[in-house]
Amino acid sequence: MKKETSNITVIKTGNCPSRSGMSQLTYQIGQGPESEILFRIHGNTGKGFFNDEWLLLDTLLNLLKEAGSGFTSFAFYPLLKGRSSNTAAFIMAALLNEGLVMTSVKHKRCYEMGNIDKFNESVKALVVGNKGTKKKAVEAD
Repeated sequence: MKKETSNITVIKTGNCPSRSGMSQLTYQIGQGPESEILFRIHGNTGKGFFNDEWLLLDTLLNLLKEAGSGFTSFAFYPLLKGRSSNTAAFIMAALLNEGLVMTSVKHKRCYEMGNIDKFNESVKALVVGNKGTKKKAVEAD
């Protein structure tokens, strides 16, 4: 599910190479008003277009689980149909950088689920670490 119109608090901005290695991506992790965690691509040093809509992390992970072992960014197709074709690969690069997915050792050019618990702990620390300080709220595009 896409989050298009509500206040989202950016809790982390990260950078990683695109999967092709041809550009650097900037992505954001956000927290929605109901404490849901969201991802979006925020920038690209290359020429590739992308969709900067907020995407629910739970939805992304469910699509990957449904795809089974040895998935690719095509698992995001139902969510991103009609959007920039780069977005799925860019999101995969961000998830890889965050440890939510890892390169498959069994399937060439594919991914497997990573350490979701470790990611959840790091996000929890970010959210807890921001309590008591004014967090920057951004309006989702």
